[in-house]
Amino acid sequence: MPRIVAHRGRLDDGQVENALSSMQAVIAADIEVLEIDLRLSKDGHCFVLHDETLDRCSTGSGPILDASDETLAALKLRGPDGAVSADGILSLDALLDWTASHPAMELMLDAKHVGWDDLLTTLSERNLDARCILLTFSPEQAATAIQMAHRALVSVLVTSAADIAHYADLASSHRLALYVPQDASLALFATAKASGHKIITDAVMPVAGGALDSLAATSGDGLYRDFCALRPVDYLVTDRPLRVQAALP
Repeated sequence: MPRIVAHRGRLDDGQVENALSSMQAVIAADIEVLEIDLRLSKDGHCFVLHDETLDRCSTGSGPILDASDETLAALKLRGPDGAVSADGILSLDALLDWTASHPAMELMLDAKHVGWDDLLTTLSERNLDARCILLTFSPEQAATAIQMAHRALVSVLVTSAADIAHYADLASSHRLALYVPQDASLALFATAKASGHKIITDAVMPVAGGALDSLAATSGDGLYRDFCALRPVDYLVTDRPLRVQAALP
């Protein structure tokens, strides 16, 4: 059965996303992989936020790239209903300080327009790179991350057997994970498994016929068990970690 990954670091979509209090709840529930979003501030430092702008998720407004570290440190995160929470926007440094105190925890990092070089240097200096999964979604991103990463696991999006062969050759001895879309054929999952690399998929992204999370919410959580029984999955990213945890054996 796969490791369950809490999408945006929360147990369900009613919690504040990318917030320390939500992450603490995830760890308390014995779910030890968190998918986290990173963006750069005006000062060039990483903060934990999904959107390009501050408006939806925080008490700020405008692009995060226009906000200084000092400005970001003064803001509070908003919940999905718009209510202001007690959580501030986490800096990458604060996130890594907390991660270091949870040795079994892994971070799945979606670094949006963040340079791999600086990020990997920071992770390596803290001896946390081997506990991080770097998400890439384009050939250019993937090639750069594979070249620069030493101990971090690099996830690459694959939609064909040719993609799998290409990235396996490119990675050589580097750690590689294959991100197979949830609606991919069973044959593609089997080909990914045969490559010997870790397999990541998600229940979140909109696909034809509906995302797995949405289908399970209406038709029953047994769909998670059925999905994983047919597919070799090492990491399953979901907005419903507790539901998945209860459904899987």
